[in-house]
Amino acid sequence: MLYIYGEKHWNSNDVYRKNLRILKRLNLNRDSIVIDAGFHCGEELHYFNNIGSITHAFEINRFHCENISEIYKDNERINIYQKAVWIEYCNIDAYEKIGNPHASMSVISDKHNIDKNISYKVEAIDLSDFILKLNSRVNLVKMDIEGAEYHVIEKLIYSGAIDMIDLVLFEDHRGKISKKTSPAWHSKRKEVKAKIKKLKLHEKFGDWR
Repeated sequence: MLYIYGEKHWNSNDVYRKNLRILKRLNLNRDSIVIDAGFHCGEELHYFNNIGSITHAFEINRFHCENISEIYKDNERINIYQKAVWIEYCNIDAYEKIGNPHASMSVISDKHNIDKNISYKVEAIDLSDFILKLNSRVNLVKMDIEGAEYHVIEKLIYSGAIDMIDLVLFEDHRGKISKKTSPAWHSKRKEVKAKIKKLKLHEKFGDWR
């Protein structure tokens, strides 16, 4: 059943309002190319649609993909993909959030709020390769992929795809992944942050909520 998302719903959310203010400061326009990795209910897609940017939008939750695909089915500037954003092309397990099949899903099983007993296979794309094949400047990558961000950022850096991107806004998710039970994830986070610092790429990255 189609559920039409709308500004009345989103504007009641403080996080959405803060994120919208961030986007408005970026001076994106109709000539901009945007990648929305993890669009969930399509809150930011609504903004990208209003400014007319060419947007490639990825989401693994089937419910939201079906709804958003229906909403933008006649829009040639909004491209919807029910695919996971990852570091290679493959089929990968996507886990539901505990008690909420409509919430954000994750390919990272270490998150404490996912249900390891409820998952399904989804197609994953290599974001770095996707960007390199676009052969166009990407003005913004907005990434909220539930814990997979540092893996993808590392690949963006060593593949050279980062050089084609103006800005990456991403959510950290460290508060939802235990250092005690998931030391490898925290080690990856530390390693990637050190690489960003060493290569002086700070201006390429910003915080997303």
